[in-house]
Amino acid sequence: MKVNDGNRKQNNHSTADRFKLGAAITVLVLIMVAVILFSKKTDYETALNTFRNDLPAGCSQAFLISANGKKILLTDAVMGEIVEEAATSDSSFITVSTPNGGTWRLLLPDSTEVWLNAGSTLTYPVSFAGQKERRIQLSGEAYFEVFKDKSHPFTVISRGQLLEVQGTHFNISAYQEDRQVKTTLLEGSVTIAPLGYVGGHENLPMQNLAVTMKPGQQCVNDGGNLKVAIVDASYAVAWKEGHFLFYNESIESIMEKLARWYDVQVVYEDSLLKQETRNVNISRSVNISKVLNIIADTGNIRFKVEGKTVFVSRNQIR
Repeated sequence: MKVNDGNRKQNNHSTADRFKLGAAITVLVLIMVAVILFSKKTDYETALNTFRNDLPAGCSQAFLISANGKKILLTDAVMGEIVEEAATSDSSFITVSTPNGGTWRLLLPDSTEVWLNAGSTLTYPVSFAGQKERRIQLSGEAYFEVFKDKSHPFTVISRGQLLEVQGTHFNISAYQEDRQVKTTLLEGSVTIAPLGYVGGHENLPMQNLAVTMKPGQQCVNDGGNLKVAIVDASYAVAWKEGHFLFYNESIESIMEKLARWYDVQVVYEDSLLKQETRNVNISRSVNISKVLNIIADTGNIRFKVEGKTVFVSRNQIR
C-alpha cells in the first residue's frame, strides 16, 4: 500500500502542535496556582501580623560615663580614646554603657577583650598597675576573653556573685530584670561564689558555696543558689556572633532579648503566651518584622508593632 507522505507530515505537525499547546496550558496552570498560593500566604501573613512601622536592628554604639555623669558618645571612637577620655577626668575608673539597641567591643588595660551586649554597663579601673587583682563590675551581659596573668586574678562582680579567673573565655548574662544570672564557660576554668553576709559584712564572696566550672558548662545563679549543668555554649554567645539562637526558650525570655536589641516595649494581651516556647535561628541584623514572622509561623501567636511597642496576642485564625 502506498502511504500519503503529505498526510503523515500533516498529522505529525498536528500532534506536535497539540503537545506544545498542552505544555503551554500546563505551565500557565502551574503559574496561576503558584500566584494563588502566594497570594493566600501573603494575605494570611498580613492578617497574622500587623506592622504599622518596622524597626531596624541595633548597631555598635556606647557611652563613656564620666565621674560627673556626663555621657560621651563612643559610636565613632577608637577604643584607645576611651582611656584618653577617662584620663582627663578626676575618676580612676571608667564606665562604659550600651543603650538598648547597642553593642560595644572594648579593650581593658590588661589587654582583656570585652563585648558588651545591649543595655549593659561595665566599670573598670583606668589601670590595673599596682593592684593584686583585676577587678571589674558588670550589669547586663558581656562576653570576655581574659588575658592570662597568673599573678593577678581577673574578677567580675555581677548581681550577687563574684567570678574569679586567671585567663579564659566566658559569657555572663546578669540583667537586673532577669530572674537568673547565667555564666557560660567556653574555655579555661572559673570559680563563682555568691555574695552575701560573711563575718558580719555584706557583699562578700561566700566561698563555702563556691563552684568551679569546666568548658561547656553553665552556672545558673538563682538568688544565691548556684547550679552547674552541661550546655551547648553556642546558644549563650550567639548574640556576639550576630545571631538570635533560641532552643525551647519561652516567649517571655525571647521577647525580653528582642526588646533590648530593637529598643521596644512589649505588651502581652494574653499573659499565658509568656510561658510558651519557641525555636529561633536568625540574624540579628534584620528588621524586627522578620524575627516576629518566624516566631508567629511556629504557633498560634500574633504580633502588632505600633511605634516602639510590640503587642503580643493569641492568633485566632488557625
